Amino acid sequence: GGGQNTLYIPGCATDHQESLLHSVFKNIDLSPSGLRLHPSMVWRYTLFRGLIPALLAVGASLNLFGYYALFFLLWVPVSYVFNRKLYQSWSVQWDKNHVALKRGVWNYSVSVMPWYKIQSIEFKQSRFQHRRDLGNLWLYTAGGNLMIPYLDLDDAYKLQNLILYKAESTKKSWM
Repeated sequence: GGGQNTLYIPGCATDHQESLLHSVFKNIDLSPSGLRLHPSMVWRYTLFRGLIPALLAVGASLNLFGYYALFFLLWVPVSYVFNRKLYQSWSVQWDKNHVALKRGVWNYSVSVMPWYKIQSIEFKQSRFQHRRDLGNLWLYTAGGNLMIPYLDLDDAYKLQNLILYKAESTKKSWM
């Protein structure tokens, strides 16, 4: 199989996707990892996907719509609610052979990677994340990559060490 398998079925209920996941991946028995994304993800996403676009829309349309252009500011609380739901939907899970990332509000998806297929791990931080001891963990395989955002520094290093251990201690070849 490929390095990463993503299960994405539009319009399929979450519980149906779970049963489908177990029928596609026969030996999978995922359990929660205990890793949580940092709550500052909600505010950063709201800033860049909510407040800044709303202010740009107000500024661009103020001459055309007058005070009605301020209605674009309603996008900020809508963006916050959506980003909060998105944050709550992220879940890192694993079993003895796989790591999985579950996420999504409208487009719920599950990305599954066998430990032994992971070829490279990279830890990246923005300036904001660096100041708050956060970062994004990138997992690379020949079939694609997977990003786990806004992890605490300690959690990211623990996961990185676990992945390195799992990838290096297996007898299976990634090819």
